[in-house]
Amino acid sequence: MKVFYTVVVLLILLLSISDSYSKEILTDSMPKARGEYFVGAIGGYSRIWNSTSLPVLLGSEDCGVFTKGQSSGYFAGITFDYKLIHNFIEASGRLIFSSRPALLTTETSPYQVLNTQNNQYVPLVLQHVYTANLQYILLDIGAKIYPLEDIPFYSRIGFNVGNALVGKDYTQTEEILSPSGVLFPEGVRKHTLFNGSVPGISTAYSGIIGIGVNLEMQPNIFIYPEISFQYGIGSIVSTSDWNVNVLNIGVGVRYEFGEEKVKLPPPPAPEPPPPPPPVIVEIPKPLPPQVVLQSVSTVPLQVQETIVTQTFPLLPYIFFDSASAVVRERYFVTIKDKTTFSESSLPKETLPTYYTMLNLLGKRLTSNPKRKIIITGTTDGREMSTSAQRTVLAKERAQAIANFLTQTWGISNSQIILQTRDIPELPSNQKYKEGNEENRRAELSSEDAFMLSPVVHSRFLEFAPVQNKQIFSVSMLHPENANSWNMEMSYKGTLLKKATGNGAPPTSLPLEITNEETSKIGNDISVKDSLYGQMSITQNDGSVVTAECYFPIIKSRNQFEVSRLSLIVFDFNRSDISDQNKEMMNKFVNEAMKPTSVSSITGSTDKLGEIEYNQQLSTARAKSVNDFLLSIKPQANISSVVGLGASSLPYDNNLPEGRYYCRTVSLEVKTPLNK
Repeated sequence: MKVFYTVVVLLILLLSISDSYSKEILTDSMPKARGEYFVGAIGGYSRIWNSTSLPVLLGSEDCGVFTKGQSSGYFAGITFDYKLIHNFIEASGRLIFSSRPALLTTETSPYQVLNTQNNQYVPLVLQHVYTANLQYILLDIGAKIYPLEDIPFYSRIGFNVGNALVGKDYTQTEEILSPSGVLFPEGVRKHTLFNGSVPGISTAYSGIIGIGVNLEMQPNIFIYPEISFQYGIGSIVSTSDWNVNVLNIGVGVRYEFGEEKVKLPPPPAPEPPPPPPPVIVEIPKPLPPQVVLQSVSTVPLQVQETIVTQTFPLLPYIFFDSASAVVRERYFVTIKDKTTFSESSLPKETLPTYYTMLNLLGKRLTSNPKRKIIITGTTDGREMSTSAQRTVLAKERAQAIANFLTQTWGISNSQIILQTRDIPELPSNQKYKEGNEENRRAELSSEDAFMLSPVVHSRFLEFAPVQNKQIFSVSMLHPENANSWNMEMSYKGTLLKKATGNGAPPTSLPLEITNEETSKIGNDISVKDSLYGQMSITQNDGSVVTAECYFPIIKSRNQFEVSRLSLIVFDFNRSDISDQNKEMMNKFVNEAMKPTSVSSITGSTDKLGEIEYNQQLSTARAKSVNDFLLSIKPQANISSVVGLGASSLPYDNNLPEGRYYCRTVSLEVKTPLNK
């Protein structure tokens, strides 16, 4: 109570100082302004944290204690605010009804009992639940401080004191959790130990700090949302330690009464007479100089022709949207004729090959009616409210894949086995939203290794740029008058690359060139051939100036044949090689590696996780592949084993399949061509 009386005395002193301050600087002859005090109401939601050492059995801590518990309540009350210093400090008083229910639980194992199921003594595990209905009447006094003159934001500090005058009942129950065959003497597994009024309930004290904003809805009527935290001082019971902290989120309304004296500003000084109007002489503005695009040029583009054998492993997952069993549109790759569908005609790129997965399965199942595919539908374990609902969703996902195979390819139901799981057996990390996206899927597996064997493109020609950037030199005059620019590079009318920008183009302009772009024209490049480049600049007046150039394209032949294998089936945060990958590596190494071959191994990860950890994980993946390769071919010549982490992301990490294909180790084998 000493703290309470101290706060009251401080508030009285503040009121006295404020009244003296007003008398010194204001006069009765000044006009009246807005009110001096407010009356209103406030209410809202409470989050209560109980921290206690309350014994399970009063007076004996040897039988266990309750420690912590959280619960939700509410509060409501009337408010009174008085202006101490205009637009800066208000005294604030409140009479509050606060519902503060308490829920405390703990488990104990006081002794051992005979388990009748196995005739052995085992610990008796009890769960104790302490439920209290505490209803307080609180006197809350404090001050509101408005630190910003033009913004009605305030902070509030204060103190409250009160007792559980309305409700202080409690109930304590005890329940046997294990073993299953044991009962209390009255023949039940749960009974009530105590109830009645909370023993030793006493006065509650709290310090308060909060923030809010005072919004005027109509003249003299204000609404103010407020958040405050009440820190319990001391224990609310005399029998043990029990501290209560409360977070209040509420909304109040208040009405402004009375009149307040304000000091008027001094009258403004008389304005000086206006100067005589200036004599305006119009001078015609010179026209801005035009952009002069003098030239655009670049060095020859060099393209290397390489004989490549590429192995594209299949990611055995089909991903779904949240709470959906509809197969995404990108998996429905249209094929002209199922009878002529061939794996050799598939694109020589990873993701386009992956998106033909369902058609690949259909083709492989039709080639042998004894082959079977297992489709396991999964969820992220969170996307539906109950386990039963998620089981239905997982089954619908598996059935959606089965429907495609039966309806599009005529696959017999006897070749399809449907299974479900709440979450995948090897789930991605659920602390990331991307991890939940990856767990919403249908998993494909088979006892027949051929069903999910990789797609192999043997000895095709790849045309790759020797430098991945083609740098153009741009020369111009008066670039300050350029509004935007456009640069295009084409081959015999086929657009290869385009870049745009605002203002003037850089004098050294790089255009990135990819394997896919040069492969479009690789077979057509002749011994003496050229590319066409055009720079266009739109000026501020809307007119366009252009410059163009022709530059050689030179094709050379790689003296090495290249074989590549990407081991994409590393699951999230894993570096161990699966049996399927080992079988695929064994076949690849024996076919691709010759005594004169040189190999390189490069590991990578997706974007999730810490940079340093991703670096370590990619290195571990690369070393796992290196160790297994040497177990197959101890004499193999391996030039490098490196991990790149997530520094180079070859696929779109906004897609779950893109992230999986980045969890990879690439094995490249170079073999000299026979001359």
